[in-house]
Amino acid sequence: MRLAKLIIRNFKSIRELELTIPKTDQSRPGSADFLSIVGENNVGKSSVLEALCLACPEVPPIKPTDDHFPEGKIDGTAIEVELEFDSINSEDLKEPAIHPNAYNNRFRIKKVWNKPSTEPTCWAYKTRTRFPTWPDNARKRIDLERASGWNKVIDLYEQAHGKITNITAALRTKVSVL
Repeated sequence: MRLAKLIIRNFKSIRELELTIPKTDQSRPGSADFLSIVGENNVGKSSVLEALCLACPEVPPIKPTDDHFPEGKIDGTAIEVELEFDSINSEDLKEPAIHPNAYNNRFRIKKVWNKPSTEPTCWAYKTRTRFPTWPDNARKRIDLERASGWNKVIDLYEQAHGKITNITAALRTKVSVL
């Protein structure tokens, strides 16, 4: 099993970051299964690695501290870290958490922390489709229709709950758990 993607939300100075780790491509000399993180001091390179460690079991830090939350404020904004794995082999599929959640040789786990010094809420799920990023300016159904990738989400939600008219915080929460 290989880490293919890391998604971090609301961790220290990182609002949202998605990193894809490329696979070795034999047709491209020099390509490899790694990702280099390069940048000036104090731009978040170490934060990426800390968030990765936070999401891994038995690797310190086990639980987030106040400093891990954006700007050190605990204001209801949750830390989220998602790990997506590919290249799952038959030995990996023997793991009870992986087998029912593997799809197309991929597996994803998401961990969410709402407060410091707490255990995360964890989900393991199949990676059939990519959930689109919520459009910041969406206030009406038409705003979602114009945003890329939302038509399927709108249809699923409306089949289960009825027509969308206004977009509220409660609606965003309901839609994000589809």
